[in-house]
Amino acid sequence: MRDVHLEPGSVLGEWRIERQIGQGGIGTVYAAVHTEIGKRAALKVVRQRTGESMHAGERFLQEARVVNQIQHPNIVDIFQLGRLADGSPYLVMELLHGESLGDRLDRGRVPALEAIDILLQVCEALAAAHARGVIHRDLKPDNIFLSGPTVKLLDWGIAKLTDPPPDMCQVTGAGTMVGTPRYIAPEQARGLDVDARTDIYSLGCIAYELFLEEPPFTADNVADLIVAHLTEPVSPPGEVWPDIPPVLEELIVGMLAKANVHRPSLDQVVAALERTRVEMGGRAGGLALGSGPVSVPASLREERVTGTEATVLADTAATARTRRFGLLAGGLAIAFALVVFAAFSNDRPGATRDRPSPPPPPATVIAPPATIVPAAIAPAASAPPAKTKKPRTTKRVQRRPAAIDPNATIDPFGPDGR
Repeated sequence: MRDVHLEPGSVLGEWRIERQIGQGGIGTVYAAVHTEIGKRAALKVVRQRTGESMHAGERFLQEARVVNQIQHPNIVDIFQLGRLADGSPYLVMELLHGESLGDRLDRGRVPALEAIDILLQVCEALAAAHARGVIHRDLKPDNIFLSGPTVKLLDWGIAKLTDPPPDMCQVTGAGTMVGTPRYIAPEQARGLDVDARTDIYSLGCIAYELFLEEPPFTADNVADLIVAHLTEPVSPPGEVWPDIPPVLEELIVGMLAKANVHRPSLDQVVAALERTRVEMGGRAGGLALGSGPVSVPASLREERVTGTEATVLADTAATARTRRFGLLAGGLAIAFALVVFAAFSNDRPGATRDRPSPPPPPATVIAPPATIVPAAIAPAASAPPAKTKKPRTTKRVQRRPAAIDPNATIDPFGPDGR
């Protein structure tokens, strides 16, 4: 295999190369500028592989066709396809500024509401693709790009078309396993037919990692990782995040169901994410990325009291004070009445002084105000200690091990492609 390398300043058709901006298992990406109109773009060049450049070209052609068939703002735009002098294919696409979700996860925890917004934008892209009969088949953080407030879904090279045009060559054969081991759906790992629910499973893996800071399954090698996707139940998210909203936990577990018939639809995923955002204090509209941790799990923040809660608490306290004052006044009135009655009974006319005096009434002890507590609000004699919530503490899982990369796409062109 020989890598294709383009030097800065070299011209490729009407595009002049400025610099290399990325490299993966399939090829290299360069920043370029149009020599006449000055438009800036990204050039993705497939590295030459003996006996495989033709297949790589077909894959690039499919990616360009799929993207232009969908045409959605959350999907990267591709507007030109060509070949180098040695036959290596290249794509010209929009130049994005930002970072991949994979790089963002490597930097640390993503705030919960920001994670919800990322997932909702990915759902928008998937909804447009599924409506056109396109299954992505390779959803993973490295293929989700955060460009300011906009999320872009990348790399449609191994997408599956449910109704491909007659002139489109299939880049994968029947029974071939394609995808990324860390995010691959069980039916996809078996080489079975895939549909929209396959993307739901991979999106569930991403959601698990976004909210819990660890993937749903880990292993020392790719084979064991595939077996985990096929057979092992996912650990309940509540074990890692005790304060997770129930609707979100139910959603993530449902998305990771082994049988695709038990997974929620994309509409149900969106509805559950929207409900979670409202429950966690998010507004109904979109949340711009980079706006900071608007809301985080309760175990990671100071408890805050909203205006409505403060009003209720103030009213409750005032009511309790009024009840205590009433009970104190009533107690004093009863004691005074008993004293007056006793005095009147001893001094009234006609009373026989020789008759033995009746025993004095039992003494009434008037407790000081601090000790008069209504039974309804009195604390229990032996109240159990408050339950201490387990803090949300997770250890970041290394996303790119040196020996084996479970984030790398498995495709029919080679074991290390992305």
